[in-house]
Amino acid sequence: MDKNFGTTKIDSLVNNVGMGYYASIEDTTEAGFDEMATTHLKAPFSLLKNYFHSLMKACVSSILLRV
Repeated sequence: MDKNFGTTKIDSLVNNVGMGYYASIEDTTEAGFDEMATTHLKAPFSLLKNYFHSLMKACVSSILLRV
């Protein structure tokens, strides 16, 4: 049972998230880079980690992760 969705069965997870940070390397702040890295890397990992067992129970044979 998922605490956010009750007993809803999850058969697939589509993870399509992204953001742009339009600045030169000289103008890119560490905070801006961290935000972009978190969006592109940590968010997909966290979603997959949280729903992995639900996806395996649904007998999902492949997981598409687009980063």
